[in-house]
Amino acid sequence: MTARVVFGLVPQVGPSAGAHVDALLAWVGARASLEVARVEAPSYDALAERLEAGEVDLAWLPPLVFTRLVETGFAHEVATGDRGPGDSYVSVLVARAGATWRRAAELSGVSVAWVDPLSASGYVVPRLRMVHAGVDLDRAFASERFTGSHAGVLRAVRDGVVDVGATFVGFGRGGVLARGAFDDAGVSADDFVVVDSFGGLPPDVIAARAALPKQVKVAFADALVAAADDADAREHLVAFGVNRFDRRPVMGHDALAAEVRAARDSGKTIAAAAFLEPPDDSDAT
Repeated sequence: MTARVVFGLVPQVGPSAGAHVDALLAWVGARASLEVARVEAPSYDALAERLEAGEVDLAWLPPLVFTRLVETGFAHEVATGDRGPGDSYVSVLVARAGATWRRAAELSGVSVAWVDPLSASGYVVPRLRMVHAGVDLDRAFASERFTGSHAGVLRAVRDGVVDVGATFVGFGRGGVLARGAFDDAGVSADDFVVVDSFGGLPPDVIAARAALPKQVKVAFADALVAAADDADAREHLVAFGVNRFDRRPVMGHDALAAEVRAARDSGKTIAAAAFLEPPDDSDAT
């Protein structure tokens, strides 16, 4: 009998990317002799809860959610995305083309769009690093909203709903915007200017719940890694923003978690710091 697994994610882009996700999961399932069902969670927190509850077997996780689930013993990595050489992945604050801001420190009383309270590139990292740089967030931002996706952030900025927004981009040669959620947001990279950049980020991870049978994890991982070498499957990797998946060691996640915890310990409490605490930690004796 074919084993059935549930793959969970928080949608970050539009319908075309969803079709690519479904196509890739179908290919992986056929290659691994698995029935793969996709489920969507409304937030990263909700996705973590579903994996902890055993409702999701495998998931596409951002750095902080992955760190929490590994530390609490609920999950471990299956594969890590490789975006290819010469293409960095960074967190940025963008504005509409023509805006004159060139540093976050210049912002005063503007409106901002974020992705999710647990999004590394779309909330946590830009806020942390702006604070480190001496930016007064209360002065910089008069109003804030969460869109739930990178595509939503880009559309909100492009349409003038907000002044600036946090998202991820890849810079090509000469500093040209080479990668982002532009296509699925229905916008062009030329519609935006980078206000500030907050450095590189650790990659997202495909993770499995710890209790999933080893042979299922291995079969899924083998198929996911093999996708880059198949002409039909390769085109669907665009949905995850990667050139391929591999099993290289996960790097940088611990450092980011330490940065978040340091912000908590210094009194700059944010939702991500609370999320990283073990369940019921405050009630421990």
